[in-house]
Amino acid sequence: MKVIRLGFVLFLAATVAAGTVDFTADVVKTEGEDHVVKGTLHMKGGVYRLEFPDPAGPTIISISDPAKDVVRVLVPRYKMYMEDKYSSRLSRSNDPFAILSVLGEHHEKTDAGTETISGYECAKASYGRGEQVAATVWTSAKLGFPMKISLQTVREVVLSNVKEGNVEAATMEVPEGYTLSDRKTIQDKLMADPELKAKREAWRASQPRRGALTKPLTAGAELRILVGGATRVKAGLAYKAPECKWTLEAFRSGKLLGEKAAAPMVGRVDPVVWEGEGKVPDLVVVKCLEGRAFFSLDTKGKEPLVFATKTKVPVKAGANRNWSVSPKVTLVRIRVTADGGEKNEVAGKVGWVGADGSPENVDFTVAAGETKTFEAGAKAVAGGASYDISRGTGTLEVVEDYRDEKDRKPF
Repeated sequence: MKVIRLGFVLFLAATVAAGTVDFTADVVKTEGEDHVVKGTLHMKGGVYRLEFPDPAGPTIISISDPAKDVVRVLVPRYKMYMEDKYSSRLSRSNDPFAILSVLGEHHEKTDAGTETISGYECAKASYGRGEQVAATVWTSAKLGFPMKISLQTVREVVLSNVKEGNVEAATMEVPEGYTLSDRKTIQDKLMADPELKAKREAWRASQPRRGALTKPLTAGAELRILVGGATRVKAGLAYKAPECKWTLEAFRSGKLLGEKAAAPMVGRVDPVVWEGEGKVPDLVVVKCLEGRAFFSLDTKGKEPLVFATKTKVPVKAGANRNWSVSPKVTLVRIRVTADGGEKNEVAGKVGWVGADGSPENVDFTVAAGETKTFEAGAKAVAGGASYDISRGTGTLEVVEDYRDEKDRKPF
């Protein structure tokens, strides 16, 4: 492996300048699991044009000359354009190849052999500091241009369907009738455009929703999560807790999904993921056998993703908790059950903080073997909920329900 210190703007400019092939290619930019944008790239004489039709906004075209450190960003919708340095933030926001320019002279280039990308032999190299890799680049010597890049900010950019041959000079020029402007003027115009606003809102509505849930677990606790409309569910410990021993089970229509998840796990392990038709659970059950930790559940699909959660914990004198309640929760139910035993009696209080900030506390006493239930709606718990046990031993159950009243069923 060969390690070189090199500013990437200089590297890309030198590489492009060395290339003698004009070409056109398709570009696929993957910025996240659900955000894939397709565009086109034209290269001529060391200058390249990148065009990305945006499903959530206007089409943006950039014409970049790395050797001269110049970029022109065109907005065809308004026949306007702006100019800046190729290494500027403006350039990097529209051009994933220009993002590499921020690597600068303080990053090391490490050669990593060759790989074939879209039919072209490429030199593979990583750029980073020590063991921290900021970017990996696959560059074609024949084309004099990266065929693939992988970044922390952009998961992947790949060229494909490359067509070598003449590219007209006009492709690299600002079309006649375009007006030179500045970034602020164009951005203000874009943000005030009612058609683009409607386009953005329609695109967002069509995208899968994500949900993230984190719950604390203590020894003896059981957490049940009712899931709906999800196409992918990922579960695991949110924070490292090597002393925690726990089990994780997932069910669909009452049937256990898989065998691995039912076995006891210790500390933080790789997340368990369910995805695919008929393979996503509608109920996840977590039990903390020893220690304490934070459990996390990430979901993707249609809203609502989490229908309800139920946390059941053993309690004794001194047990207490204060927590914030999601604004999407429609009902909080706290149920206290006293252990059997002639002399046992659980006493304490439950509390809510309303939307106006006013608290409400309810004192209670539960005789051995009996249960008391307390409920509060969305407005009553908008500011949070709490419980405090002053004496006795028993079990406390907290249900946070996201469903409408007509849809609530026990789980």
